[in-house]
Amino acid sequence: MVLGYLVNIIMDYGIDKKMKKNQRIKKSVKMIDPPSGWKYGFPKPIPEDVKDELKWLVENGYPQEEINSCGKHFWCRYWIGEE
Repeated sequence: MVLGYLVNIIMDYGIDKKMKKNQRIKKSVKMIDPPSGWKYGFPKPIPEDVKDELKWLVENGYPQEEINSCGKHFWCRYWIGEE
């Protein structure tokens, strides 16, 4: 029992010593950037539960006209970023 307590103290000290005061664990998010997205506040993180990305884009300020003008060749850039 005492040995487990000492191990916890040592591990806690080691973690605290390695982490900086204001450092925290960052969450990974999927980013989406449609064509000319900078005009409309993109790139933005897209929630994991989104099923219809085109609908989500329009709901988040991207004009439907931009999507329509590309026809079936509409595409977006994606990457994993930090929140």
